[in-house]
Amino acid sequence: MNGYQITRNFGFGLATLVLAVGSLSAQQPQPRAQQPHHMPAACMMHPGAGSPDGNGMNGSPMMAMLPGPAMMVSERARLGLNDTQVQRLDSLATIQRQSLERVMPRITQGVSNLVSATTGDINVNAAVSAHQQIAEAHSSMLATTLETIKSARQILTPEQRSRWDAMVAERGGLMPMMMCAMGGMMHRGHGGAGMPR
Repeated sequence: MNGYQITRNFGFGLATLVLAVGSLSAQQPQPRAQQPHHMPAACMMHPGAGSPDGNGMNGSPMMAMLPGPAMMVSERARLGLNDTQVQRLDSLATIQRQSLERVMPRITQGVSNLVSATTGDINVNAAVSAHQQIAEAHSSMLATTLETIKSARQILTPEQRSRWDAMVAERGGLMPMMMCAMGGMMHRGHGGAGMPR
């Protein structure tokens, strides 16, 4: 198994756990006063993190939390982007958002099926099937995000790429950043609302 497969499988497992636990918690709400706001430190460093009306890019508050062109635009001053670069990155962000919007319903349905299959009388076959559905959707989401980031980096100058890489390192790396953003998207989208606009 190569490094890409290991990273991908780790990401799928972590994301599935986060989403499933989040969905189970959403079905069993606690009184508001008993709901502590816990967010990983890495997530707190993302633009718009923790704010349901976060100042997102490209029509979606959560898009600025997802590593990629929208986040680059949100950090245009730090990266030193010019207007042409911003325009090109915005175009990439639109393509990324539209692609993710097509995937999100599959993940939402898969999580819902997984919760149903593991509530009460456990249906093992249904749970495994739902888990596979989520994993396949995450595979598509991961590929889209990484391909978009790779394309976005090519728009940057070598110096800007170094700044971007340093920002990613400060925030824990690409995979933790993606998990935070995906968890936020699912929290916002749970219940059929879909990816936030």
